[in-house]
Amino acid sequence: RHCDDRHPHQIIMAEAANRAGVKRKRTTIAIDGTSASAGEVRPEFLSFTLDWWPDEEPGWEGSSVLKLDLASPRLINAASALAPFFLRVGGWEADRVVYLTDDATPWERKYCIDNPDYCLTMTKWAAIATFAQKVGARIVFCLAYLLSIENETKDWDGSNARDFIEHVAKTSPPGLLYGLELGNEPLHKGRSTNATRHVLAYQQLRDIIDETWNGNLKAFRPKLLGPATTGVNQKSFGKFLSFVEFCDMIDVATYHDYRCGSGRNENLSVEAIDPKSFREHNKLHHAAKLVETALTKPDAEIWVGEGSMAYNSGRENVTDSLQNSFWYANMLGQLSKTRHMTHSVFCRQALIGGWYDLLSHSNNLDPNPDYWLAVLWKQLMGTTSLFSERIGCCEEGSSRLLVHAFCARHGESSMHDVVGGDVAVVLINIANDTSYEVTLDDTSDAWDAESRLEFLIEADVEMSGAAPSMLSSRRITINGQSMMMIGPNGELPEIVPFVRHDPDAGMILPPFSIMFAVLGGAKAPLCLEKTSTRKEIDKVVMAPEIRSKASENESVVRVEPKLRTTTKLFFESTRGLTSSGSSLDANGAVLAELCFVIASVCLVVVGMLFLARSKFISKRRRQLGRIQRHNF
Repeated sequence: RHCDDRHPHQIIMAEAANRAGVKRKRTTIAIDGTSASAGEVRPEFLSFTLDWWPDEEPGWEGSSVLKLDLASPRLINAASALAPFFLRVGGWEADRVVYLTDDATPWERKYCIDNPDYCLTMTKWAAIATFAQKVGARIVFCLAYLLSIENETKDWDGSNARDFIEHVAKTSPPGLLYGLELGNEPLHKGRSTNATRHVLAYQQLRDIIDETWNGNLKAFRPKLLGPATTGVNQKSFGKFLSFVEFCDMIDVATYHDYRCGSGRNENLSVEAIDPKSFREHNKLHHAAKLVETALTKPDAEIWVGEGSMAYNSGRENVTDSLQNSFWYANMLGQLSKTRHMTHSVFCRQALIGGWYDLLSHSNNLDPNPDYWLAVLWKQLMGTTSLFSERIGCCEEGSSRLLVHAFCARHGESSMHDVVGGDVAVVLINIANDTSYEVTLDDTSDAWDAESRLEFLIEADVEMSGAAPSMLSSRRITINGQSMMMIGPNGELPEIVPFVRHDPDAGMILPPFSIMFAVLGGAKAPLCLEKTSTRKEIDKVVMAPEIRSKASENESVVRVEPKLRTTTKLFFESTRGLTSSGSSLDANGAVLAELCFVIASVCLVVVGMLFLARSKFISKRRRQLGRIQRHNF
């Protein structure tokens, strides 16, 4: 079903490269697939956020997690293509939210009546959990901190958070809630100033988590993330990491990054493609060094817990257009190879909402260009980042080409003909007047490609009009195919690669274009070492309570996430369901575990018999040897 060498993709690239006034440069890149990797990221490296902004906030009409139709087939189909990912529910307004549980106090009930935009009912929580389960996501939830400290005159009151957490533990699938944060962007713009009091609140939250998920549920205990500061300066991020108690408590250090500043900047469209914006981001290395030094847990991680090109909801026709995709692809590449410690997850603001959303809140959830880039990344890029030759971008007078390389995603979850040892690269051309013909350095004898899959991303000229408005396009093509959802339920088109059977032929990047390429048959040693470029993921089983609530309100056929699991994880999940109170599930779980125990005992017995037989044969041979030597 792949295109052959006569595919129009060739014609498209040739025409683009030969436009009037376009220079053509040849360059060679080198990728190291033999020595140490540049970094290892999580399978959920590309993750996404939902927010609480009410309709009155420009750019957020109908986009609050409370207002979204999370049972929409269009949304479910679109989000499922991004699995697996973490769904962070948070944002600026998270500090104003009350959780309306069965144990809510009169004050909490009145608050919900007066502030419905900031009231999370448990019915809505069930909808969020069901949505995450359907699309193959796990949830990171930011709890309210500021609401109960009353302008820092009181310590944090965690009673409402405890009620919510206990409800989640009882009703949600074990492992679905991956992590918890406390407060959004503390010590920023006067939201709070007392870091010591905030650290004590984190200790209280740590105790609540440990007390709630104990015994058999301990394996599903949510991670503790924080401090969710804006940036990594010493007055915020560094301040929290200076507390030994804080560093001992948290599992993942998080901060927020908006590289180009405010979306209200009228020059953002110019700065978005300014080479200066693509230079190596030293703040990323600085953050990684701080966390490596401060956190004590051996499996500690660092995430960008919320980020986009520009804050203040982004800027229309810039952060929701092709212009943003150059930043997005380069940012992912940079995060995957930070020194000291790799950023293992980037939570993109936002899946829906603002002028930086991947699915347009103002246009029936039509995908913006960054959505298609994320889909391709998920389909092609694995978890091992490779070192690639620094092209020299983006100093004055230097190249305008950026390159990032990974071991390619392969195995049963791969959407394309990719096998272990293949290498995937993303090439980003931010030049407006230069076309690049890129070839691979063939001096290394360690690995060599046999074929190549190419995916060229450009503005959709027919839908966008002629340049110079092409960069503002919300429509793109991949290999000349206009990308859009199919039908009312948002089915996605098949993304067909162009296949080059001559891997030595150059990869042609027209001005302002992005190319993903998979180097087939490369047998790169670093990539062959990995049995899979995707880590095993806990299979989250929908709990009976959520199943019943979902069936009452939804007519959508539930889509099982395409996640693999081990036998051990399956039985851990069934134990979690047994504790949730379903006798049918409990009997099934007991019977299944009994079968597992019997099978294990049989295997042990067979192994012992085999070992005894081997010892007997070995002993008999030694005896015969002694007899033969005696007779001789």
